[in-house]
Amino acid sequence: MKTGFATLHPMVQAVFFLSCLSVTTWIMHPVILVISFAAGLVCIAETEGKSGLWSSVRTGAGLSCFAAILNPLFSHGGVTVWGYLPDGNPLTMESLIFGAAAGLLLFATLNWFRLLSKIMTSDKMIYLFGRLFPRFALLLSMVFSFFGKIRQHYQEVRAARQSLLPGMRPLSWIVRIRFSAGMLSSLIQWSLENALDTADSMNSRGYGSGKRTFFHLYHLHTEDIVWMLILIAGNGWIWYAFCNEQIAYSYYPAVSMEPASVQALSVFVLFGVLCLLPVVADGKEYWKWRCLRSKI
Repeated sequence: MKTGFATLHPMVQAVFFLSCLSVTTWIMHPVILVISFAAGLVCIAETEGKSGLWSSVRTGAGLSCFAAILNPLFSHGGVTVWGYLPDGNPLTMESLIFGAAAGLLLFATLNWFRLLSKIMTSDKMIYLFGRLFPRFALLLSMVFSFFGKIRQHYQEVRAARQSLLPGMRPLSWIVRIRFSAGMLSSLIQWSLENALDTADSMNSRGYGSGKRTFFHLYHLHTEDIVWMLILIAGNGWIWYAFCNEQIAYSYYPAVSMEPASVQALSVFVLFGVLCLLPVVADGKEYWKWRCLRSKI
């Protein structure tokens, strides 16, 4: 049974993810990135358990490290030169720091999108955008549902092809490349066939031939309004501080940061609380349930 954050109104959930992603990607302050990254992992651990946390770390660590290493190879701005690359371009401290920040940003963004695909189901997407942008809502819901399907199909294909591999001895790199290429080919073929089947099914059901009707079970309650006001007020304060350069940070040409002020510290604390909204909402329901059980 879904409780806590998963039962809130879809509009509250959409505003929450929009606020987390916009603040993380736009402000790009090191403290903001660390808070967003840590809070995203906490929310994944609370929502999906240890297996989901390990899967997220395993997926995001490689991509973020790749982004962190790639930036100094192509970006050579900065005033603090630590050395020179074989092609003669300088290796600067600023490019390394910006690469690490970009990698952390990518990791945090992947975490929030993982939670978004888990909580914002296709029916919620159609409810939010179906009336104003019906085609966009349908496309968005299909994309998010497709991620789960392709992950499941990937596991099935991987298990089937691993059963055909010879024994448990170490495999050469040629066999590994062939193994990966075969899996990729199978996934592409399945994706194309699934897209054609979906299109034929929608066409046979008369999609787009007449005026659509809408049905939903979502209603805005007092608790949803309270959470919405908290999100709006918190984001308003964060963006107000950002526009007044209270949390300004620069990577190029030299690393510089405004001295920590009371307003900046309040922004960091407030953003951490807002990012942990799913944990707070689920914890509230958990303690409510414990209190009710103790009265029986």
